[in-house]
Amino acid sequence: FDDFAHHPFEVAASLAALRDTARGRLIAVLEPQLHSRVAPMALPFAQALGAADMSFILPVAALGEARRELDGNAALAAACRSVGLPCRHVADHADLLKCLNGYLREDDTLVVMAGGGGGAPIARRLADALLPPDLATPSPNVLVGERRPLPADLLTLVAAHAARHPEARAVEMGHRSLSYAELVLRVDDLAVALAEAGAGAGDAIGVCLGRTVDRVTAFLAILQLGGIYVPLDPLLPEKRLSFMAENAGIRTVIVNAASSALPDAGLTFVNCGRLPEHVGRSAIDWQPREAAAGALAYMIFTSGTTGEPKAVEISRGALANYALAASRHFQITRNARVSQISGFGFDVSVGDMAMTLAAGACLVYPTDLQAIPGPPVGRFIAQARLTHLSLTPSALAIVPPGEHPHLTHVIVAGEACPPALVDRWGNGRCFINAYGPTEATVEALFAVCEPGKSVTIGRPIDNMGACLIDENLQVVAPGQEGELCLFGPGLAKGYRGLPALTEQNFPLVHIPGQGTIRIYRTGDRAKAGPDGTFVYLGRMDGQLKFKGYRIEPGEVEAALSSLPEVADACVALLSSPHHPDRLVAHVAMNPDAPSPDPVQLREQLLKQLPSYMVPSVFLPVPQIPRNANGKRDRKALPLPPQLSQPPKARTVGSPTEARLLTLIDQHAGAGIVTGTRDSLCDAGIDSLAMANLLFAIEDEFGVTLDAGFEAGFDTVEVLALMVDSRGETLDPALPPGLAERLVAKINPHLATWPGRRLGKAGMVRNLSDDPSLPKLFWCFQGGHELSQLSESLIGDVSVFGLRSGHLAVEYSDETLKALGQLYAEEVAAIAPSGPLFLGGNCQGGLVMRQAGLELMRQGREIALTILMEQGRFFPYPGKTLLLFGAGSYLNPYGQIASPEHLFKTAYPAGHTVEIIPGPHGRYFLPENVEALAATIRRYIDRHGDGRIEVLEPLSSGRLS
Repeated sequence: FDDFAHHPFEVAASLAALRDTARGRLIAVLEPQLHSRVAPMALPFAQALGAADMSFILPVAALGEARRELDGNAALAAACRSVGLPCRHVADHADLLKCLNGYLREDDTLVVMAGGGGGAPIARRLADALLPPDLATPSPNVLVGERRPLPADLLTLVAAHAARHPEARAVEMGHRSLSYAELVLRVDDLAVALAEAGAGAGDAIGVCLGRTVDRVTAFLAILQLGGIYVPLDPLLPEKRLSFMAENAGIRTVIVNAASSALPDAGLTFVNCGRLPEHVGRSAIDWQPREAAAGALAYMIFTSGTTGEPKAVEISRGALANYALAASRHFQITRNARVSQISGFGFDVSVGDMAMTLAAGACLVYPTDLQAIPGPPVGRFIAQARLTHLSLTPSALAIVPPGEHPHLTHVIVAGEACPPALVDRWGNGRCFINAYGPTEATVEALFAVCEPGKSVTIGRPIDNMGACLIDENLQVVAPGQEGELCLFGPGLAKGYRGLPALTEQNFPLVHIPGQGTIRIYRTGDRAKAGPDGTFVYLGRMDGQLKFKGYRIEPGEVEAALSSLPEVADACVALLSSPHHPDRLVAHVAMNPDAPSPDPVQLREQLLKQLPSYMVPSVFLPVPQIPRNANGKRDRKALPLPPQLSQPPKARTVGSPTEARLLTLIDQHAGAGIVTGTRDSLCDAGIDSLAMANLLFAIEDEFGVTLDAGFEAGFDTVEVLALMVDSRGETLDPALPPGLAERLVAKINPHLATWPGRRLGKAGMVRNLSDDPSLPKLFWCFQGGHELSQLSESLIGDVSVFGLRSGHLAVEYSDETLKALGQLYAEEVAAIAPSGPLFLGGNCQGGLVMRQAGLELMRQGREIALTILMEQGRFFPYPGKTLLLFGAGSYLNPYGQIASPEHLFKTAYPAGHTVEIIPGPHGRYFLPENVEALAATIRRYIDRHGDGRIEVLEPLSSGRLS
């Protein structure tokens, strides 16, 4: 009984009407609606139920209430007690069935009262469960949706909305929108343009558009023409688009000025951005084209086992049935605002359009920036005032939960939904987990999920059915698992040009209670739950479900094997208890080919495959293992080392790196990145995950980052440099007396140093000062280093020595900053004007970097800073000379394939690199110090006037 639970007088009227006709007891089942309604009217509800002999009361259905300031359940329970109502409060539908079993008598009258269309399904479920065994539903493994009249064509529904509410908004993106009146007139204009271009009824027509409101225009215009809508995602590789156009028989493609170039191949292009203005025309009398329900509406390409995608053909009748059923089940009213975020080639994009238009609601597209997964989508939800959000579970999982007061419904589909997602997004909202393959028109089953309860795929939508069968195509016995199969008017006609595969996947089968009918074998395993719904258990075959997409491993393997250097390949979705799922390719290379380069392989695959089908990990193997039948033995494949062991303990070089690793753990999986110089791309973080991570970093640090990384830039170390160089510089006050304490700790070590004592605090030593020579202020580890370098540079450069905190000071941000300020004062006292030359080795480099920063803050010009044997690279805005030992373990060219990426980021004002003889710690010994001095002399001589040119970065180190 629909809509009989909204108000107490409706409950009273229903019971009064049945009271006179009831032969025995009158039993009421009530599912009250909305806490905000029930709480203030709890007493009238309880009094109205008094007309029944017994009442069973389900929990209040919140129906998307964003906030629960009132508790309707508590208020109603108290009211029932106050009037002495004979009743029982039940936990859910399953609990209700348990209570009614054994309680009902043959002559009882049972009335079910619920709102929002919920009464009839509850009543039917109760009736099936309470019938005697010989009359009950033949099997719990056969579920049938509510039988309703098959709806009219989708265009008929759109025409009705345009006539009744022409000014209502139909679609919007950013500042652009179309009302229903504007939409249907624009649809007519585009249909005319298509006809003039030679397209007609029954033709497959491609649509290659970025995000724009005209995606809806194109979709409906093709239906109005009687054609077949085929989305061509402009982000796909050209080779794949060419195959799709040829396979679908496309001759005409709808584009706009922003569309990417498509292969010509005899195609005719219609620009939807050049349609005439519809001045003085009315949409009230707009007439949709009549079309048979069996005519094709659209084709969607899915991954294929043969190495090529296959086109699924969906009829107009199937589309209309889904559109009306989904809008009803998902409670989409004409005031709703529904998202359309899914990928253009994903069938959910068609479903979002269809169910929204069928309800007369508004479809809302994000801009490209708003559609980036993660925080941008969260901002889009709020800015667009969405009421209905449609996403895959994996995409929703990385959206930060917010208040979102307008959001009443969350719809997920495309992959298994984890309960934690329902817990996070389901409170105060209607959370719907929908299930359905492309071959059954977007979605065929749905479940309304509640936080804290198990997640199922529910029951079939209107006019659809589902069953579980065994390998003999027989419905399995109660309690057994089986292959989930679907039936009803929503089934696809089949695969274009693949009759054998169509016959294989859409067989005729006898289903008890249904007769011999055509079904679709999904290849998914499922079982019947105790509440009369189906529970998804996973795949039965090798097909992969990854991030909401169906992937046939064979298609990826075929693309890999087509590369000249690859002999064989095997692709699998590998899971590890320590890491998130990863799409992994095991690759056997040809004998004369080099080891696989992940970056190169990825780039080559992106020319053939969508990005979601490209593996993130490539593992070389001598050969691909095969079983006795000669098929690839995926179970025998080795687990990549980075996925086979728990994450290693990580060493970080700065607080920023530590915070970045924490963010990566949160957004990409704990321990997926183990080193600060590991490539994030090689670790399996794809472009979408990287975009989401960058937004998280921007939110965390308050900076703006560039998403266009070159290879080698995608490391924690480089990211930390970018963050530190672009973030706001916080300059907290140092603890009182810190500088004095540092002087006291370092002075004893300076006591044995040679030279004159200089500076305000006496922290500088100099052996020979010629006012006519350039002054080099260098932070050493020991006095012998000052002696050796001063002697080697005598007559060319005056060396002024300062001491690092080696063995005297425990380094921290505070102590480094304090030393930098202290030494900046010492340098300024000795050289109060003119450009400065600074330098330091090992820890001394860290100290002089801080001194340089402080001097620049004071307005001093730093001609050159020489940083020698640095193990970490921190942002520095001055021109820099980097020195490394040829035999040093700190030489980055022995550790990183391309350290120039680091240097470019750390030293934006310019840098150069010199490699000097000797191992770490031995550069000031007689056999090496002359080479060091010669290098320093060359650069200071070159810029002896205190002016330094922009230093060009080298592509590799240079031996001097």
